[in-house]
Amino acid sequence: MTPKCPPCLSVIIPIYNESQNLHSALLGFQCLRELGAELILVDGGSNDGSQALLWQHRNLWDHCVVGSPGRARQMNAGAELARSELLMFLHLDSQLSAPPPINKMSELAAMGKWSYFTLKLSSKKFPYTWIASSINWRSRITANVTGDQVFCLSKKQFLDLGGYQDIPLMEDVALCDRLKHQARGVRLSTKVETSSRRWQKNGILKTIVMMWWFRFLYRCGVSPNSLAKRYYPNVNFDVYAAPSYQSLESIIQQATAEAS
Repeated sequence: MTPKCPPCLSVIIPIYNESQNLHSALLGFQCLRELGAELILVDGGSNDGSQALLWQHRNLWDHCVVGSPGRARQMNAGAELARSELLMFLHLDSQLSAPPPINKMSELAAMGKWSYFTLKLSSKKFPYTWIASSINWRSRITANVTGDQVFCLSKKQFLDLGGYQDIPLMEDVALCDRLKHQARGVRLSTKVETSSRRWQKNGILKTIVMMWWFRFLYRCGVSPNSLAKRYYPNVNFDVYAAPSYQSLESIIQQATAEAS
């Protein structure tokens, strides 16, 4: 039997308690699989039924593991499973407006460069359009990129950097800082639409001020663990165990065996 060719792109998506949006989001990502990409889902121990939904819709993904919460460690776990030399770190509440230029992304990665997409928000009303434009201009001027804008880089470069730092907050800022020391990110014209729910739920001004304030504190040396406790007041980061992941299939099989 001829071995299956490796995917042209490994798309890594962290998940935590996203049962309400899970199915529709996965349907939206199928265009990536049609291009030859693999979808790697990493659940951080959801307790809202997400894992059952993932298993129900297992035809919509290629690999899925479950384990410790924390976006950084989840994405590191996904990168370990990646069979492609090109990685894309994508959030579940984001959707691409057009197929990504995989050939261009691969060329950049082969040269030791990394890329990211042009951001837009799901709400087309002002001031959400202004917020998205401001973020894009900030990235163009300062080269500061966040996870919402999608990091694309080679697996070798990612591993050489040591992956994401295992911190509960600011992991994307920390990764961007290390990437910038090697090369400036290349902004691609492909647009990634991310949900406006954070601004709509918490208020636009409050969200902007909070995001800038937390980045300022991080730059001043405040511990990401301390910042995470303020950003996620209902999460107990002191009880997080060391990263440990197992396949969703083995978890389902174990649960089925215990129930029978």
